[in-house]
Amino acid sequence: MIAGGVGEIKVIKRPVVGIIPTGDEIIPPCASPEPGQILEFNSAIFSSMLRAWGAESITYPIVPDKYDMILGALNKALEECDVVLLNAGSSAGRDDYSAKAIAQAGQVLYHGIAMKPGKPAILGCKGNKPILGVPGYPVSGIIVIEELLRPLIDICMGRGKAAYQTAEAVLTRPVVSGLKYQEFVRVRLGRVGDKLTASPPEQGQRRCVLLYEGGRHTGSASGPGGLRSGGKGELFCSGTPCPLHSCRYLAIQTGGVIAENDQIRKEDRL
Repeated sequence: MIAGGVGEIKVIKRPVVGIIPTGDEIIPPCASPEPGQILEFNSAIFSSMLRAWGAESITYPIVPDKYDMILGALNKALEECDVVLLNAGSSAGRDDYSAKAIAQAGQVLYHGIAMKPGKPAILGCKGNKPILGVPGYPVSGIIVIEELLRPLIDICMGRGKAAYQTAEAVLTRPVVSGLKYQEFVRVRLGRVGDKLTASPPEQGQRRCVLLYEGGRHTGSASGPGGLRSGGKGELFCSGTPCPLHSCRYLAIQTGGVIAENDQIRKEDRL
């Protein structure tokens, strides 16, 4: 290019995403937390996901559950970043000040979305800067930023919608899902002979461990009114990369009942 006389080129600036962890019980990672203290690790997960998508991240110090301090941290991040994630404090609890702070700093567009997990999420903005209030529960936060923030990052980076590969899987046990929400249920993938199987975890299993074991692979399946015995739906994996033969955990997005031995289709995001 220099030889051709080209001294400058236009490039796409990587979007900078500010991450603000909040909570009185949250502390920085340490070897020996005291009873009642919770190590703050959501920001490490979110930062890793953002880097994989081509964005940059800034993690701010943990902010206690005090409205004035949350508002101050939010205003500072809005000055320095293109997008802001306000982590935790998005539900209707006593010390959940995220919605109030977002409304004061900019505007709240939506508080609560028809997605589970992730229902308490807040969508807001200040001018052209998006603000996302993310639930503190790790799996909820992961799904919210995967579904709501990643498309924005793709737009900022000049990319089109991600492509998918598909395959069929057989559900090994029934799953009940309500019609009110777009629900994500993680499943374990395996093979029996030449069939790909999908096994939902038992209640109470370690959700975040299930999501990450064998690679960060989540996904969803959808079907009108739910998937019943013998029905087919589509199941996609959002891990990157996630080749069909190595994917282990996905999520089912549906309404109604998914019965044992249902046929579901898997999509693998490239």
